Amino acid sequence: MIFSCDRSVLYETFGIVSRSIPAKNALPVLSCFLIQAEPIGNIVVTGFDMDLGITTTIEGEVSVSGKIAVDAKMILDIMRSMEPGTVTFTENDNKTVTVSGGSSEYILPYMDADTFPERPTVEGCDYFNIDQKVLHSVIRQTIFAVSQSDVKGIYTGAYFNIHDGLLEVVCTDSFRFAMRTEKYECDKTCSFLVQGRVLNELIKIMKNDDGNVRIGLTSRHIVFEFDNSRMVSRLVDGTYMNYSQILPKGFKYSVPVKTAELKKVVERASVLISEKVKAPVRISLENNKIFITCRTADGHSFDDEIDADICGSPFEIGVNNRNLLNILSACECEEVVMNFNTPLSSVCFLPKEGNSFLFLLAPMRLNGK
Repeated sequence: MIFSCDRSVLYETFGIVSRSIPAKNALPVLSCFLIQAEPIGNIVVTGFDMDLGITTTIEGEVSVSGKIAVDAKMILDIMRSMEPGTVTFTENDNKTVTVSGGSSEYILPYMDADTFPERPTVEGCDYFNIDQKVLHSVIRQTIFAVSQSDVKGIYTGAYFNIHDGLLEVVCTDSFRFAMRTEKYECDKTCSFLVQGRVLNELIKIMKNDDGNVRIGLTSRHIVFEFDNSRMVSRLVDGTYMNYSQILPKGFKYSVPVKTAELKKVVERASVLISEKVKAPVRISLENNKIFITCRTADGHSFDDEIDADICGSPFEIGVNNRNLLNILSACECEEVVMNFNTPLSSVCFLPKEGNSFLFLLAPMRLNGK
């Protein structure tokens, strides 16, 4: 195998595929990139951790076709250190590969490509297209709420529900609930659960740009095809909650607030809170003001206020500061409407116009409440 390609293209490609290289593994070959040089001039780089596989195809100059498996971290470090220009990979007879560029030359051992595990077969699956910007947006605004605990099983995934000309994406960890809705002109009706980890990697390597993402589904796997990359992953098994049952039907208080202003105040309150020092952020509504306060057990306190248009009797609720900041970051709009019912029911966040998102934040019980 002999091929050449621009160093910056290789570095970007290896960086994308490295997201499917496991930090720890039982099979040494899983620490490798599978590099294939094809006679037509394509260079195909693959990584696979037995759950998520990423393949990226780039163009190069292929003199001799072939395939090898090379340590991923080493190759990425080499590409990072080399000078700009053309890099050449040359397979040697003694199970080594020479990587050369400019005046630099590395000789590395490689593993037999045939020992690299087979990726899931998704040929003949049902494909459909989603606009890249739309997919990037719906994931970005919901993924923060996916559960990080394997104990919660299906909640480690994001639920995609396509029906009646709509795309709904839902994530929850029982403390936060995020739903993003987008018009999606498609005659398809389907639902599926994608691992949160996979979607986090997807939006890191997928450009938030014009163009479509081609999505393919089988009974157990999903494939995302975009630009010159392909991601294949196992779907999350299980039946998702009937989230329509938890959506609020009405509110006692609806308070528009400037998102950035509220976020800055909550960030200031968060200075008092840490893993060792836990305390709720108290949100109080009274006299056309939102009062943000925090009291810790060790005697620290914080007080601030925001002007707001409020009608009704005084109201107070406690929330987790980090969960609130997550939601405010996900709003991505200048103004958001906070909706309240009782101190023991979730706070609901809606856009001031339209219905593109809905976020729910579970309350924290306050002392004496």
